[in-house]
Amino acid sequence: MADGVRFILDKLASLFRRLEDTELFSHDEVRAIVKKVTDSEYTLKRRVLEVADYHVYLKYVISLDKLLVARVKRLEANTSKVTKELHDMLHAIQGTLDNHIIYIFDRAVRRFSSEVVLWNDYIAFLQRKEAVTALNGVFGKALSLYPKNEDFWLQASIHELEANSNVHSARVTLQRALRAIPASSKLWLRYFELELWNALRSTERQKALEIVEDYEALQGAPLVVFNHALNAVHDIESVLEIYSACETVGGDFTLKMQEILISKHGHRNEVWQYLAMSALSAVTSATKPDAAGSEESSNKRKVSDIDEAAQAASVVSALSEGLEKVVSVLNQGAAHKPSVNSVDTTTTSSVSSASVIEYAAMAVTTLHQSLLQAQQLLSEVNLSCLEDSANNGTAAGSASSKKKPRKNDKAETSGSNGAVEKLGEALRSVLTTADSFGQSVKNAAVVENKNKTALEPAAVSVVRAVQFEVYVLATTLSLSLASESAALNVDQLAAWVQSTTPVLSKYVSKHYQYQLSSAAASAEYLRAVEGFLVPLASLLAYLVQNDALVNDTKVSESLQVVLTHASALIITSSGSELVKQAVQIASREVSTTALQALVTTTHALISPTARADWCEYYVEFALSGAETGSNEDRVQVLSAAYKWVDTVIASKPHLFQSAALASYYEYVLDTAQSLLPAVGESSVSVSAEDTLRRFIESVAEKAVEKCPHEVSFWNALDQAQQQRGDHKAATHTRWRRDKALGSA
Repeated sequence: MADGVRFILDKLASLFRRLEDTELFSHDEVRAIVKKVTDSEYTLKRRVLEVADYHVYLKYVISLDKLLVARVKRLEANTSKVTKELHDMLHAIQGTLDNHIIYIFDRAVRRFSSEVVLWNDYIAFLQRKEAVTALNGVFGKALSLYPKNEDFWLQASIHELEANSNVHSARVTLQRALRAIPASSKLWLRYFELELWNALRSTERQKALEIVEDYEALQGAPLVVFNHALNAVHDIESVLEIYSACETVGGDFTLKMQEILISKHGHRNEVWQYLAMSALSAVTSATKPDAAGSEESSNKRKVSDIDEAAQAASVVSALSEGLEKVVSVLNQGAAHKPSVNSVDTTTTSSVSSASVIEYAAMAVTTLHQSLLQAQQLLSEVNLSCLEDSANNGTAAGSASSKKKPRKNDKAETSGSNGAVEKLGEALRSVLTTADSFGQSVKNAAVVENKNKTALEPAAVSVVRAVQFEVYVLATTLSLSLASESAALNVDQLAAWVQSTTPVLSKYVSKHYQYQLSSAAASAEYLRAVEGFLVPLASLLAYLVQNDALVNDTKVSESLQVVLTHASALIITSSGSELVKQAVQIASREVSTTALQALVTTTHALISPTARADWCEYYVEFALSGAETGSNEDRVQVLSAAYKWVDTVIASKPHLFQSAALASYYEYVLDTAQSLLPAVGESSVSVSAEDTLRRFIESVAEKAVEKCPHEVSFWNALDQAQQQRGDHKAATHTRWRRDKALGSA
């Protein structure tokens, strides 16, 4: 053992001597380094060895290497003239230490070859040191031991391409990898990206050199790889990720890829949804306002009205083109599924009708998402300049000849108006398409006998949301489409929500709870509920931006109905968020009544944890009404809300679980303690502060009664009693705490 360690130290002797000679490290530091290396080498000579021993040693020497690099840079920066001898010596020092670290890694991966972490650290170190030759050998050893490790194959291919600049070797490496792991989506994606990059590079080179070549032949390799990738990979998300790599190329090449994708996976709805949304994004992404302009000087940020109008017209025109492409792609998918367009209720089988409902639901959801994206994009531009441009154009035409209008005024005005009209036609197309899919769903539902649930398919509700979003867009752009019967205005959507919410509540109460034993059935019914919540989400989002409409009779009645049936809507997370949003929008009287009903309801679908969360939200909502009041007012509101919840818990203990109430009591205690005045402050009177401290003590007492194993509640009770000066009660509380926690 000693001879082996002495041999290694003799090889490092020149390193230690040069570290001191160059004054990179002091004499004491070098002695400490020698001692640490010696101890570590003796550790590695033991018979019983653990992988952690290598990790500790490697962590030390790698840290030493980083420190050495930093000191070498500092020495070279501070020395006025670095001689060639000194430069060679510094280079030799670094090389010796790097070789020793590589030697340690070699021994580590030989002894513990099954430790993938060691291999990854070894590869990362060599990549940082740009040790190309050493990496070639390490990748060979690692891949021979782990032929099924995707990351090793990927890193090896990147190394061949970037470090060795060898496209052929990178291709061969990936081909070997795919023979070992034929269904790996990561490897197929990397292989496709490699062939795509190589084809584009070759094409650009030949175009630059004006070489007449068959560009289609150059693009043949990516097409072949893409075709084989779709045959090997079956996960649709991975398939779409591979396809997305070629979208930036565009042109006929992407169309060929799209044809292959449709031919192999055209039966899957996710493909058509992806193609539709990517078509919209491709058109609109180029027209988004440039945020970088905000960093320029003020005189450069000044843009004329005509420029703003041109930008707005460009966005509107791109949206119309994008929406038309979305409709075209969805109709193409419908043509790919012949039963979607027309369903014969007498001959269509239940299987095909289910396919109709699934595709149509996806289609209307995609239309709804595209409209929301259109609204987001329009909110980023100044649409008022379109009207100003039109008015300026009219004024210029009627003005006297004293001020001759610009030559392009008329063309720009007509262009803006034409873009808006074109978007109006695209929105009409969206309405027609959504209505067509909705009718297909209704026909298919008859075949599936869905009427036995007394609930229309969720896709029909999404169609209503589409009709409303079209109304919002048409109103924003002052289109006549907003007044047409095909679009739903606010009152009509509110009436729809008001009429369907009780039906949805009855459906959830009578049908969903019997499906809890079947996970697949539960997921299906949950999707149905989510679909019916889409119109409600559209209505609430619009009311947030137009709060004056809340006082409208139809809207207020609709919100009241929604809150009345809130217990059926909160079975999904999105439903819970919508109920909270409705609570914030509706009047406080209606919202308070709804929350109290939600806390006290015996609905079987509300879990004890969810009920406790709604108790917490009830207290939070009550406090939100006293935000502008004084701290004393907030204390009174908090106390009243807590007492009401405490009464419910005491009168209906079967609805609550002690463990679920822990977060509720914690919220009340934290809120009450935040209202206590800081030292030296007088935000509340002395009597009010004493009342608040007694309130905190009572809450903590109730909390330890319900949750005796929560240490934080015992500590809060102890602290409250000590602050009140009742040390005898605090001592007794600590005794009770030790007893309760000791028996836990």
